[in-house]
Amino acid sequence: MNLIFSIMSVIGGLLCCAGDLLFDLKGKGNKKLGTSKNIDSNWSKMSEWRFGASIICAMFGVILLGFGFYAIADMSIVVHICVGSQYDFPMQKRIVEKFGEFTVVTMTPSILNLREAFAKRLMDIVGGFVGCLLTGIFTVILAPFIWIKSPGPIFFSQMRVGRNGKLFKMYKFRSMYPDAEERKQELLAMNEVEDGYMFKIENDPRIIGSEKGAGKGFGNFIRKTSLDEFPQFFNVLKGDMSLVGTRPPTLDEWEKYEPHHRGRMSIRPGITGMWQVSGRSDVMDFEEVVALDRDYISRWSIGLDIKILLKTVVSVVKGQGAR
Repeated sequence: MNLIFSIMSVIGGLLCCAGDLLFDLKGKGNKKLGTSKNIDSNWSKMSEWRFGASIICAMFGVILLGFGFYAIADMSIVVHICVGSQYDFPMQKRIVEKFGEFTVVTMTPSILNLREAFAKRLMDIVGGFVGCLLTGIFTVILAPFIWIKSPGPIFFSQMRVGRNGKLFKMYKFRSMYPDAEERKQELLAMNEVEDGYMFKIENDPRIIGSEKGAGKGFGNFIRKTSLDEFPQFFNVLKGDMSLVGTRPPTLDEWEKYEPHHRGRMSIRPGITGMWQVSGRSDVMDFEEVVALDRDYISRWSIGLDIKILLKTVVSVVKGQGAR
């Protein structure tokens, strides 16, 4: 009986292979499909036949393989089943785990075990706490200057898109005039980033003190030194952001995203990231930004975070790429 089951499993395997071959067949060979007028029709019929045949072969193959596996398991033989080979997606890691009562193959751009997730969050909490203390000191120093240069709120808050599309309110020291958001609509034509996925313009007139000349305003100073970013440490401590991650987009930017762009928000956004240490504001191609973010997500490690943080400090001290 076991011999019969074994033969059935071999036949089942061959049928599954035949199903795959029929499904992947691209019409190679010497047969002519016909004249140019009926090529599309013949090709459509061949595709339908191939698809149907592949499904039938695969179904019978799986049934026969099941009998074969039953016989093998009955003999207490260890069985290794290859899964997921037909579903290779770029920059995806795979693990086998339990999902309810099912054993599944989980595919994700990045996999953090419990220890790694704990280490990253612990680093965020410690860094966020220290950053909030520094923010308090800088508030005492910068608040009078911000108020004198441009009467209004000391802090700027804006709704941003975080991990997996979750909305949160992000904080900064205000480096622009109070009507900056309203004036943005007037400046869209000057945007240096194509398709409006980000908004960057040279010598932004909304920056406090910009009328003094390019890069000479008080707002330019706190942006170039990244002092305006310090209130984001509160977002880090709260859990909306991380020390290192991806740039959180605005709501209007998020709505313009194509599906592959949204993958960059599969992690918590960060105060700094791969994009910032690769030229910061000098990187104007959004597809390059997405590629850098996805590369960070796929290669994440605590060591990489520390490396990016150190590079960020160097970039800020040298004023590289900041505006």
